[in-house]
Amino acid sequence: MKTILNKILFFDKPLLFIAALSIILLVISVRSSLIAAETVHKSEDLRSQYTVISSLSEEVIALKKFVTSQEGKLKTVKGSAVVSTLENILNELGLKADSIKPMQKKKIDQHFENDAEIEIESTDLNSIINLLYLIKNSRAPMKIKNSLIKTSFENPDKLILNLTVSLLSAA
Repeated sequence: MKTILNKILFFDKPLLFIAALSIILLVISVRSSLIAAETVHKSEDLRSQYTVISSLSEEVIALKKFVTSQEGKLKTVKGSAVVSTLENILNELGLKADSIKPMQKKKIDQHFENDAEIEIESTDLNSIINLLYLIKNSRAPMKIKNSLIKTSFENPDKLILNLTVSLLSAA
């Protein structure tokens, strides 16, 4: 057996060359298939990351538009006009407030927050909903801090509404 091996190794050089070449080609093909599989896996990961990032970018764009519109609202408001703004909203609905009291004015960062308390007696639920909608969607940036809705003792169909509303304005 040893003599056959010595004959092949030392005298049959073409066979030795073919054997070495086939081993080298086998190693190269296995290595390239492993690299190809790894590349496909990385490509799938990058595609999934791209879809996540593109969906997040759409959300960021929508959020930026919202912030820009809110900043535009803040720039249009001058001074403490919370009472007049509420009166305009009430006039638009045909409601009459029993009392509108301006309250405190606070400075938060670069903005002012002007509070007012409004009380409306003997109103219905539809008018309250319309009022809340108009406050939320008014041109001036307003928010409702507190709300209290009670039924009237004399007429349970009529409601008493107490709201604390804030108007935000630029400093």
